[in-house]
Parts: sequence; C-alpha cells; structure tokens
Amino acid sequence: MLLTDTIRRYWQGQGFARPVLHVHLAPGELAWLEKRGGQPVARTQGRLPLSSLDGHWQAALAALHVLLDEDDHKHRLPLAISVASRWCPVLMAPWSDALLREPQAGQYLQTQMATQYGEQARGWHVTADDAAYGGPRLACGIDAALLQGLREAAREHGRRCLSIEPLLSAAWQHTGKANMQALALLEAGHLLLAAGSKGRIRAIHMQPCSGAWLRELPQAWQRWTLRRPDLARIAEVAVLNMSSEAIAAALLPTPGTQFRMLNAPGLPGWQAGTTRAEQVAACA
Repeated sequence: MLLTDTIRRYWQGQGFARPVLHVHLAPGELAWLEKRGGQPVARTQGRLPLSSLDGHWQAALAALHVLLDEDDHKHRLPLAISVASRWCPVLMAPWSDALLREPQAGQYLQTQMATQYGEQARGWHVTADDAAYGGPRLACGIDAALLQGLREAAREHGRRCLSIEPLLSAAWQHTGKANMQALALLEAGHLLLAAGSKGRIRAIHMQPCSGAWLRELPQAWQRWTLRRPDLARIAEVAVLNMSSEAIAAALLPTPGTQFRMLNAPGLPGWQAGTTRAEQVAACA
C-alpha cells in the first residue's frame, strides 16, 4: 500500500532468495519472523510484549530499535514492515477525477481520511493503490512521524526497507489467492471485513469489536451484506486472528457456514488457535 511496496514486489518478482525480516507493529506487541522466497524460516519467529498503557506507537518503534540492535551482529536482513490498523487505518476512497493528478490527488485522499478519522488525519502521510480508472481506491494513512521513524530505524541499522504497509494489505497479500473473495481480520478491539476479486480489495467495513467477536462477526457480516447486496453471493469468508486471544477454529460461529479460520504461520503476529485438548482443559 505504501510507496515502498513497489520495491518489495520487484524484489520478490526477481526471485531473490535472501531472507527478509518481516516485522509487525501493534499496540500490544512487536512480532517478527524471517522468510526466504516467501516461506517462513523455522525457529525465527518472536514476539516482544509492549506494556505501554496508552497504546502509543512510540513503544513499538522503540521495541523495533531493540530488535534490530540485537540482530545487527548476525545479519542485516532487509525489512518488510506491517502496521496495525490502529496506527495505519484504511478506507475505500470513491473515485474522483482529482486522483488523476497531483497535488489534487493527495489533497483529495487527505480530505477523505479526515472525514472518516478526524482532523488529525490531515497530518498523516496518505497514499492509495492503483485501482482502475473510475473505481474506488484502497487508501491508507499513517502518522508522518511514525513513517519517518520506521524509515530512520531501517537506515540507522543499515537495512533496506522493502515495504511499510497496513496490516490489511500485508494479510491480504499473504493469505489471498485469486479465488479468495472475503477476509475477516480480527485485531485487539477491532474487526475489519474486506471483499475483493482477482487479488484486489474492492470493499471494506470496519467496526470496534469486544471480546465477544465470535458473536459479533456473523452480525457484522450480515449487516454489511444488507448494505451491499452484491456481497451476499460470497460463499466463504476467511478469518484471520491477529489479536492476542487464541481462538479455536471449532468455535467459529455456526460450524459449516461460510466462516473459515486461516492458518497463517508465515505472518508475524498471527495468533494460532487452541487445540481441542486445550479447550477441554479450559472448560474443566
């Protein structure tokens, strides 16, 4: 989603086999793992819990410096960074002829962000994907100071930064295939629904989410499809748990319906589900 994403696609398209350190910044933790040729490298994943009570991104940025400090004596892998929706929110920007030229395009996207997220968004760095003419654009915003801090962290540690992007973009590219039509992305206190086709996100819905997300997910999907009848034909919704709570696939709403828990071991910060034995122990 961000400009450096172009570098990552070129890097992968050229078939480079050198490992890449994937890092995810979230209010509760910093997570990472190494991947080579798009596949996770065994025993390279890690998490660093963050104790910041206000959930400010400064704690995650400081943790990133700690991680890179510890890793510097081993190797200086290029970085692919994803950022939680709280710090890198997204929206679907309706088509406007302003998108055809700068600076009108940037001004239009910032206005869209400010309308949805408040006036503080006018200080964000905002960018959008390259959807076809006339179609809505998936846009993201990030605090300019956080973006600068991430770039400086990479530069100070001699790392090439291949991508800085919202979690939704990273998750869709990691788990998405040409036939995946919908994704339910769960983060701490946040539920994001995305629908798309041919590998591109074309619609999103966001809402706060409590710990009762197993009940809230089907309700949110139903409300969204009532507003967007064209989405009602989607037969399967992939569910990706990026919260700190382990949820078993067997506990998904109404087994046998369209919700399917994704196994995403190659995505830093992904939370595995509990086993059936752990469920029994927890209920004992």
